[in-house]
Amino acid sequence: CAGWNVCATLSSSDDGGGGGTSPPRLLPFNFVSLGEMMTLGTDDATISTLGGALELDGAAASWLRRLVYAARMPTPGQAARAAADGTGRRIAR
Repeated sequence: CAGWNVCATLSSSDDGGGGGTSPPRLLPFNFVSLGEMMTLGTDDATISTLGGALELDGAAASWLRRLVYAARMPTPGQAARAAADGTGRRIAR
């Protein structure tokens, strides 16, 4: 949706500047924040989501951040590797 609007706006401005063309039809777009996740060293993290309704920090946030990161991978194989890598590093310590 946002990409369509950018493309439509840019391509309408390439018409040479003298035509009687109408402005591009833009689609409605609403941004929805998914929150923030930040790692704080090797064993700590902080997570804030749902408009601040869920805030978590420390080791539990670090595990959850790694789980969310693995779940957002494009393929199941990449997700498994990311989860195994994060879990393996934590267990090895």
